[in-house]
Amino acid sequence: MRVFEILSEQNDFEHSNTMENPWIAWENASAGKVPWRDVEPTLMKSPKYAYLYAFKVRHRRWPEAESVIMSDPQSAFLYARDVLHGRWKEAEPYIEKDPQWAERYKKEILHAYSMRPGSFW
Repeated sequence: MRVFEILSEQNDFEHSNTMENPWIAWENASAGKVPWRDVEPTLMKSPKYAYLYAFKVRHRRWPEAESVIMSDPQSAFLYARDVLHGRWKEAEPYIEKDPQWAERYKKEILHAYSMRPGSFW
């Protein structure tokens, strides 16, 4: 999944035109108008933007945002794959709620990292 596909999905903040909107915060920080550190609290309001920030900007775990990221099965899967590069046990109960992302997690995370399928949930 590409970044623009994730960002193009509608979110609860779409009608807000302030820096409290994760999309606006992302766009302004991407353009260099504000420092990334200043938009972290806003990005943490959205699982997708929190994941993207950890993956594309930090290039490492973002422990402070993990509870937000794991609340969305898609974001949790992508974070496990792209940031953690492996299993994310704490997020598995959330990922299993969505059959599509649960299946991808089993195939792309558990199988890819030599985990036995069926060894979780």
